[in-house]
Amino acid sequence: MDHTRDSKVQDGANCEVAGNSGIPGGSLVGVDLVVRKRDGRVVPFEQALIVRAMAKAFCADRGLAEISLLDDALLQKIEMMTQEVVSSVDQSGRQGSVVGVEQVQDWVENELMRNEFFSVARRYILYRAEHAKIRQLRAEERMESAEPFPAIMVSAEGRLEGLDFDRLRRQVDTACEGLSVAAEAPLLFEEVEKQFFNGITTKEISRAMVLAARAKIEEDPSYDRVASRLILNIIYRESLDKSANENHVAERYRDMFGNYIEQGIAAERLAPELRKFDLERLADAIVPERDELFPYLGLQTIYDRYLLHIDGRRFEAPQYFWMRVAMGLALNEGEQKTSRAIEFYNLLTVKVRA
Repeated sequence: MDHTRDSKVQDGANCEVAGNSGIPGGSLVGVDLVVRKRDGRVVPFEQALIVRAMAKAFCADRGLAEISLLDDALLQKIEMMTQEVVSSVDQSGRQGSVVGVEQVQDWVENELMRNEFFSVARRYILYRAEHAKIRQLRAEERMESAEPFPAIMVSAEGRLEGLDFDRLRRQVDTACEGLSVAAEAPLLFEEVEKQFFNGITTKEISRAMVLAARAKIEEDPSYDRVASRLILNIIYRESLDKSANENHVAERYRDMFGNYIEQGIAAERLAPELRKFDLERLADAIVPERDELFPYLGLQTIYDRYLLHIDGRRFEAPQYFWMRVAMGLALNEGEQKTSRAIEFYNLLTVKVRA
């Protein structure tokens, strides 16, 4: 018996799998995809823009003046990676979510890195950072010309409030703590601050932090850990309503497990059969510290593709994901299913880096 309501479970990990995206031969058929612009407008998704962005990054990396100079094999590879991005957009649309431009760009970057085009991904990251600076300059020009502009930030509840720079600095400091780049935390925050603009949202601020850290991974591998810590902040705020650097996160991680199961069942993302496990034992077996084993790309991938969400908000933390997989594997183990789930969970989570 499957532990999810979707029969197409990949290796027991996915609770929801996108249907046929309708992209034979590299073209969309019968699927209207949309994305949300930074100003809130929802516009048609243009696959050609992804192809062109990737191709330009390859041209810049190879010192080529025109896209037409790229060889056919590489253009086919670009098309293949674009289809993966389109499938992600399509899956979000089928689940009722409208993805933002920044999310699409994250997927493009992840595809480049997943296919080991690291230098090209670096070009793409720098391209995004440069355009963020351009948007900041334009925002400043609008302020100087006295044109009306939204307040400094929009809270999650929709209220306008001032930006708490001290709190954000502490988040960056904590992400760098104990690493070789700890002394560079103020400089990293300066890079983050350059991306702020009037009207920025809390989600955009979190993305700006991650973007600033991962742009420096090539300079110092320790920034990989910084980026992964910052992504954990995003995940924990969504799934646990706590930041990763707050007190008692591990305690809340375990306390919220039963609520996570019930929330997933109520949203029809998890099957009611999961209630048959001893949820208290499973919660006690969870080791939140194993989230720190994820490298940046692994954590970004699990966030983008595997963590369950409701209306775009992840209600599943990484160790919940692994326990969900373990429960699926142990569902038919009879009276031993809870013990077997714990055994499977430990096998999965201690090997996460492999």
